[in-house]
Amino acid sequence: MVIGCYGINLAQNNITVHAKVNPESHKISIVQSLTYVNTQETPVNYIVLNDWTSSYSDSDTPLVKKFLNEFQTHLYIAKDKDRGFTRIESITDSANNPVQFQYVKKHKDLLKVFLKTPLNKNQKVNLNFNYVLKIQSDRFTSYGISKGGNFNLNAWYFTPAVFDGSNWKFYSNLNFDDPYCAKSNVQITVDVPSDYHVYSALKLLNLGSENKRHEFQFSGRGVKSHNVYITNENFKSFKNESTEVLTNIHLKRTNSTKENEIISRVHFFLKQQLYEVSTEKLVLTNVDLKKNSLYGLALLPDFLSPFPKDFKYEILIAKNLIKKQLDQRMNMDPRRDYWLQNGFQMLLLIKYLETYHPKQKLIGKLADFWGVRSYNFAKLNFKEQYRLTYYQMMRTGRDQALSTPKHRLLSFNDRFASYYKAAIALLYLESYLDAEDALMWVSEFTNNQKNKQTTITDFETYIKSKTNKNTDWFFKEFTNEFYAADYKIKSISKSNDSVFLKLKNLRKGSYPVSLSSFENNMLSTHHWIDGFENEKTVVLPKSSSKHWALNYRHQTPELNRKNNWKSMDSYGINKPLQIRFLRDYQNPNYNQLNIMPVTEFQNVYDGFKFGINFNNRGVLAKQLIYIVAPSYGTKSKTLTGNAKLIYNKFHENGKLYNTMMGLTTERNSFNYGAFFRKFQSFAQFTFRSRENLRSNSSDLLQLRYINIQKDNSSDPLDENTIPPYQIFNIRYNSIDNNIADYKNWYLGLQLSNEFGKINFNYEIRKRTPKDRHYNLRLFAGAFIYNSLPFDENNFDYALDRPSNYLFEYNYLGQSESSGILSQQFINAEGGFKSKLNPATANQWLTSLNASASIWRYVQAYGDIGLVKNRGYKPYFAYDSGIRLDLIIDYFELYFPVQSNLGWEITQSNYPQKIRFVFTTDISKLTTLFTRKWF
Repeated sequence: MVIGCYGINLAQNNITVHAKVNPESHKISIVQSLTYVNTQETPVNYIVLNDWTSSYSDSDTPLVKKFLNEFQTHLYIAKDKDRGFTRIESITDSANNPVQFQYVKKHKDLLKVFLKTPLNKNQKVNLNFNYVLKIQSDRFTSYGISKGGNFNLNAWYFTPAVFDGSNWKFYSNLNFDDPYCAKSNVQITVDVPSDYHVYSALKLLNLGSENKRHEFQFSGRGVKSHNVYITNENFKSFKNESTEVLTNIHLKRTNSTKENEIISRVHFFLKQQLYEVSTEKLVLTNVDLKKNSLYGLALLPDFLSPFPKDFKYEILIAKNLIKKQLDQRMNMDPRRDYWLQNGFQMLLLIKYLETYHPKQKLIGKLADFWGVRSYNFAKLNFKEQYRLTYYQMMRTGRDQALSTPKHRLLSFNDRFASYYKAAIALLYLESYLDAEDALMWVSEFTNNQKNKQTTITDFETYIKSKTNKNTDWFFKEFTNEFYAADYKIKSISKSNDSVFLKLKNLRKGSYPVSLSSFENNMLSTHHWIDGFENEKTVVLPKSSSKHWALNYRHQTPELNRKNNWKSMDSYGINKPLQIRFLRDYQNPNYNQLNIMPVTEFQNVYDGFKFGINFNNRGVLAKQLIYIVAPSYGTKSKTLTGNAKLIYNKFHENGKLYNTMMGLTTERNSFNYGAFFRKFQSFAQFTFRSRENLRSNSSDLLQLRYINIQKDNSSDPLDENTIPPYQIFNIRYNSIDNNIADYKNWYLGLQLSNEFGKINFNYEIRKRTPKDRHYNLRLFAGAFIYNSLPFDENNFDYALDRPSNYLFEYNYLGQSESSGILSQQFINAEGGFKSKLNPATANQWLTSLNASASIWRYVQAYGDIGLVKNRGYKPYFAYDSGIRLDLIIDYFELYFPVQSNLGWEITQSNYPQKIRFVFTTDISKLTTLFTRKWF
């Protein structure tokens, strides 16, 4: 049973497998034979076999590294009982002589078997294998053995990779479910206990019983995509005129009659679109639906879903059955040429929605609610989510070229956006070519290429046979670049016989765009112009048209459509204002203002704050945003709030990834009855590899000018009578946010009239396969000059609690000197947990903070440091204790044990010495759930 295999020829190889399953030990004993035929001109000296079970064998496989990149450690720290591996007993040739083998370097799940003599074209070799599989837990990739003892097997026995005549094309398991292997004739015998069933899309030849065990015998010709399910549950069977669907999907609110109706409808649709259905039997499981899921509001549980109860299920079934049909018909490199099949899949799904659910809205029944139905997003059809999702990735600098190798795609692009972009690209090409229907390409091309190894070049040849138009821009540029286009009509002028339109492209993507003219609000002319960089003047015959538009039908994927319209009689800003009380999808014909209620909690001095946020944000990200957010503090009983004007641009080439500049101002409490006003102008430059967005490494250069005015506190014990101060701050930060090997350092400079400071911070965090954590942080800071009064400590370095004179730390009670809020810990400057004296330094401070695992979330910590004040010798400080690292950087507890103060754990006021880390910043908390995707 070859699962997810992509064939280079039809039924050239033969595989026979006898597998004996032991559910108690999670092991499968396999006796296998392989007859491999070389179909290429180049002789073969060795054969590469897929052994994906070994990808779960230890903490250093490509699969583990991919999971770590996505902040998932479950396989990295897995126990041996949950891992999978292959134990090879023997590999022999047809004469029963041992054959040499070894695993491919850096690919522990790919086996290289050496041949004694080169295999020339059309020659074959017979190999025999005897090995034992230890099947992994299914909690890593959903493939493996479940807690209930059921086996969901993917790429579980040896299959030959693809030899293309020059090189072996092989890929490690990266949880893409797409082993690349040659088509084969297969015969599989699975020996299981009598209470187990075996399901497969292969043909069941025989079912035998002996000694309380069953033997299931399957066969197939030209097999390229099959899973095996060994389970103690019964699958349901749904049959129509030519296909049987076996499934273990059980829906609480959908009966079998409805399920059969949906499956039959999808089958009928596919038969209409593809002319024929290529598989007699399909197996559809919960794992399929999980791995090829929906996005958006359709992810909500049923009791919150705004869609009809059967709608989500139907679209899920349609999406997965479409995928399975295309898997059988298309034989393409799944890591390089995947985008074409992705695009075909989405075109078919969009057509299905248009056919059976043309009126289904993006937000379902919410679109009918009073107060919502007038919004632009309420008028969008369900299929529009695909365009919106892709455009959001484009606008946030996360777009990637269609030809990007799959292992370099961001997780979100791999699961969702790359499908949407591919479909949009094909529809764009269809519009440009003025083709009848892109779905004709799907049926014709897949039928023509059936049983052939297919590449993007084959599709390019097919398209060029359909048109006389030049398509090099699409196949040479658009599919290989991530550049966006942003066309605008800069000016319009007339002469006696012509109209001159001066166009400008604000981005690097120079792809064709349509130009339309309008008379009496009716479309008059519509034609395509070639893509261009910078500026271009288009000369048209004089007409009575007064309005022109670029990309009127939204065919060209474009960063911004607000600047696509121009009228002869328009001057300045002539778009009406549209007010919204929820963030909306912006109509390019309007300027949008959001007026949204705000509820937040920042500190105990203001308490809960209620206010209004005036902003121009939309559903899609914008380059220029403004925010004015006044609020009323229930505790401070006064007006606070903030305002921002921010320009945010993502760059398309070079190491400079993002530029953000802006002005911000805010007014908030820092004590009871005391307020600060902060004005800040800033420029921030982020450097990141545009060629490898999966990398969690980035560098940041930040320049800030900060002006702060603090009110005098109403508390007579508070000495905060600081006059206004201005600080210029420059900081360079480099971070490698690897969950198992974290590194972060920064160098900062602060300059003001009365003092200057230079700071250096370096932090590393290690997590071992035994799930042990080791943290080390070094801080060094010194005053370059200091003319502040000797008794002024507001700007001093702090050993355990930074003064926060720049108001950038999220203190719940910044000015508290006693009580629970005074025990909040901010890991900055000295980073000490014990409150020692001297607590501040007005000359220099160095510290070293370390922690190491004891058991699970329990760690031992220790800090040492030197505190230097003017006129005093350096003071050596130390502390130690126990750290509960519940959610690192978000929720932690520190229990001091010993320090310069002695054995703190025995002191009477010990509860007041416990420190905690806690954040109420919602945007920071959400990164815990989104970081794996982007």
